[in-house]
Amino acid sequence: MVQLQRQKAEALIRKGISFNVKNELKLSDRLMRAALLKNVEKKKDFNVLAEYHENFWKETGRKYFLEKENILQDFFLPKCLPVFEKLQNLLNDKSQNFHTIVEIGTGTGDVLNYLSTEFPQIDRFVGIDLSVEQIDFNKKKYEQNIKTEFVVTDGFDWAK
Repeated sequence: MVQLQRQKAEALIRKGISFNVKNELKLSDRLMRAALLKNVEKKKDFNVLAEYHENFWKETGRKYFLEKENILQDFFLPKCLPVFEKLQNLLNDKSQNFHTIVEIGTGTGDVLNYLSTEFPQIDRFVGIDLSVEQIDFNKKKYEQNIKTEFVVTDGFDWAK
């Protein structure tokens, strides 16, 4: 199927095939997506898989988060609260001084904004995401929060 419809496969790859947001892919597209992912997995070509994933977040990521309005309340707080509590314990250790928290894959920026209110001792909160549209949205949404900044980049590149 991928060989017979190469242009369609390439269009799917450019759009990003990490997730089927809102179940929008037709059956033929879902089958092609599965074949593309299986082929990459079989070859253990993690660079291509990373490219697929990057394309998704650049092209479709904002749409993914639009359908998840309360991701902070519905997912992060119930699932990650123990992590946030451990982070608070670490930050309360006066023998170490921390100034910046970085969230790679910030999405809506809600978690970063939440952390900025929970950890007043931290001066700077940086949200990194591949989606230009999402980062632009976050900059406007959180422009009143002077502690947050949002950057379009790959987390690995930013850390260099």
